[in-house]
Amino acid sequence: MRWIALMILIAPCVQSDELSVSLATLPDYPPFCFLKPNMQAEIEEIIKPGMDSKALQGYAWDIVKESYHSQGYVIKLNIRPWPRALKSVKTGSIDALFPTGKNQERETYFDFSNKPVTQVKFLVYFNQSQQIDWKGLESLQGLKLGVMRGYNYGNEWNEAGLKTYEINSIKQGFDLLKLKRISGFVGYEFIWDHYLKMNKPDNLFKKSPAFDATFEYLAVSTSTPLSKNILRAFDEGISRLKQTGRLQAILKKWK
Repeated sequence: MRWIALMILIAPCVQSDELSVSLATLPDYPPFCFLKPNMQAEIEEIIKPGMDSKALQGYAWDIVKESYHSQGYVIKLNIRPWPRALKSVKTGSIDALFPTGKNQERETYFDFSNKPVTQVKFLVYFNQSQQIDWKGLESLQGLKLGVMRGYNYGNEWNEAGLKTYEINSIKQGFDLLKLKRISGFVGYEFIWDHYLKMNKPDNLFKKSPAFDATFEYLAVSTSTPLSKNILRAFDEGISRLKQTGRLQAILKKWK
């Protein structure tokens, strides 16, 4: 009985020493992060090393999950719309956000991993019938442009002062573009192309050259306790994936 009592006293201490990190990401960013069939957003899961999410899949998720698991971390995964995911990490209620692009504004309240999670190119999609004499962002003056709510398009875009209309989903953006309620839909090439490939819109759209590009990272609020530990664990984990060849295997899986 004394042994049982001692184990009861010790157990809470063991539990409190468990390495864990809470992560926020979005549900509709294929092939980087997106829901499995018949799953809904607004999901919270606890995912121990060796386990996978019941709800989330994607290239970025596999990288972040396996990086932390290789370092012995339990992941508390929160899937929610991007503006809410961004706010929850900015305010410190969740430890880290991914995949997150850098810009001058975000660098005032986020610290970023050294290792990137993904890379994206920024460009604009138009109807095939739209006549555009492309000379960079100055070509877009006077046009009504759809942008994803809360998304980063880089510092050059932020400084251009263009007329924009906020959109809640990639599907909504292309639907509005098809109906000519917007003149262009500003996007991330790999993500937007994946959407068009999956939905086969019969070559209704064309795209501009890329006007900018960025890597996307794991981001932690500058006010989050142990933020350096959280970022270091991810960086060391992704280095391990690279050394073992697992990083290349994940890329091959989602290409």
